Amino acid sequence: MTASPVDSAGPDRPARTVTTIGYSSTSICYVHRVDGTVDTFTLDELKILQSFPPDYVLTGGHTQGWTRIGNSVPPLMMKAVAEAIATEILDKVKG
Repeated sequence: MTASPVDSAGPDRPARTVTTIGYSSTSICYVHRVDGTVDTFTLDELKILQSFPPDYVLTGGHTQGWTRIGNSVPPLMMKAVAEAIATEILDKVKG
């Protein structure tokens, strides 16, 4: 499997955005492994990239899991948004 530098993630490059179409034959994002091989991300790696806890369970196969992760809002990002809303809006309303 060959990877275009545009579509790959290596130790010195950020990973691309995980999308629902990330596992289609035309838009797979590759990762360069420590052993020199190039592969697609595993679901466990995608969960880490999106800040899901390691024990988060995805049902279905690999493509369904990728789609579910791609459709989701990363938990740590949503936490930051909720905290900002609480601080910048709700605390001022209670004021």
